[in-house]
Amino acid sequence: QRSKLVGLLASKGNLHLSDLTVVGAVVCAGSADRVLEMSNVNVLGNSAGLDFAFELGWGRAATSYGLVGGGTRGGAGRLVRMVAKPDGRGGMRPAVPTDFIDRYDPRNPGADLIQPGDFEVVELDSSGQPVLGPDHQPIAHSFSESGLDFNDPFLVGKLLEKLQDTARTQAQSPTESIMSAGKLSLDLNKFLKVGETLQVVFRTIR
Repeated sequence: QRSKLVGLLASKGNLHLSDLTVVGAVVCAGSADRVLEMSNVNVLGNSAGLDFAFELGWGRAATSYGLVGGGTRGGAGRLVRMVAKPDGRGGMRPAVPTDFIDRYDPRNPGADLIQPGDFEVVELDSSGQPVLGPDHQPIAHSFSESGLDFNDPFLVGKLLEKLQDTARTQAQSPTESIMSAGKLSLDLNKFLKVGETLQVVFRTIR
């Protein structure tokens, strides 16, 4: 009557719970034949166990880097950043490794998967903020327009090397292991009854 768990209770194998109150969520994963049994168990929804954040995109690799000086409008400099991709709903989303892995050639595994056209150069004002054009959007140029060298050792060391390594690593991994960054929120009380199991299925869109 007094046993209580608060948070996320997860198992990769069979799980049997009895005479227990769980405040959060119960997840039973692993093989398709895994068994989740509950006897005299209360499961109460709580945000401590229902929010899951996935950071499996670029990891710790930065997707932008500020260059000091060289701005064409007398500002603080320029910002080199990855060009956003269409999100399929009329908007834009940040680029992720899966946007580039189709360039991978197993005959040349060390080749760069990320090219100059995957970046844009944004003008910064004296305060370090993007300069806005007449359309109130940041003024951005391609690498060829900006006059920057894509193979500049300093830029490679600060930005490109880690991005290339991450893209190559994910391109050489099994397809099912490639995931984008994202967040998943579950309210189990809306659709899951005590004694039932839940299977979450996601797909990667290239």
